[in-house]
Amino acid sequence: MKQGNGVRYRHAVPLRLALAGTVILALLVNPAFATVMYTVTIDDPANTFTAFHAPIESNVLAAGARWSQFLVGDATIDLQIGFSGIPTAEGSSVTTGFVRTIGTLNVFEQGAAAEVRTGIDPNGAVPDGLITIGTDYLVNNLGFDPHPAVRSDPIPTGKVDAVSLFLHEIGHVLAINGFRSGFDGSLPPGDFESTFDVYTTFDGTNLFFNGPKATALYGQPVPLTFGNYPHLGNAAPRPGSDLIPDLMNGVQLDRDTRYDISLLDLDIFCDVGVPGTTCQGPVVPEPSTWLLFGSGLVGFLLLKFKLKNRR
Repeated sequence: MKQGNGVRYRHAVPLRLALAGTVILALLVNPAFATVMYTVTIDDPANTFTAFHAPIESNVLAAGARWSQFLVGDATIDLQIGFSGIPTAEGSSVTTGFVRTIGTLNVFEQGAAAEVRTGIDPNGAVPDGLITIGTDYLVNNLGFDPHPAVRSDPIPTGKVDAVSLFLHEIGHVLAINGFRSGFDGSLPPGDFESTFDVYTTFDGTNLFFNGPKATALYGQPVPLTFGNYPHLGNAAPRPGSDLIPDLMNGVQLDRDTRYDISLLDLDIFCDVGVPGTTCQGPVVPEPSTWLLFGSGLVGFLLLKFKLKNRR
């Protein structure tokens, strides 16, 4: 009996340390405090579109949460949703953040990207990103998902999936945006360009994105939408018709179609400096905190059972 007590005592400390190590490892692999979150405010002073407020908010938050699965950072991105007479929708950061100087040009990242990368909100309490929805597009074309985090409900017939639209616009808020002309790639007067502009070139006929990761994945410079260059692909005969199904394409978001973030989109994010889970290599699914904890606990119990049977 004394020997049995001695066995339990001798192994108690290392077992406890092993279990504690498992918990610490789990927290390091999936730290709950390091995440990119979103808030939504709706700018509708006359309450013209009150019936759409709740579905807009839920679908925007779901789109933000989807992007957050691939981002590495600790930030809260405040999005303001507004309405105007534009044909479809548009999104952008409210401000920018200085990154570096290349030659005579100062390079700026999107303000939302700066917050993800540094954890510091560059514009304080005001919104970080703006998404403007065309009023006719909102009323007659968008179909809202009643369970946007799941995305399994049928898209309302003949409608554009709202989560897909907001995924697209948040892509612009975070990374795929700039100052160049969509027709010849020229910069406006001044000494600035965006991190997306750095890799944008014009060959005399078409525009391309030349970021190293995106180019390696696509196999050649990525065609950008002529006339609307912070987008991918073109209708034939311009290059990139194969990119029209991509979330960030600049040709159209098809009705009755659910879009999602592509590996090409993520590689563009990496190229422009937005920290992401895919930027250091291939995507390797990580076990969750509870899976790691459970594995450690099972190992602890098995070892304890084995030691007990030795007595």
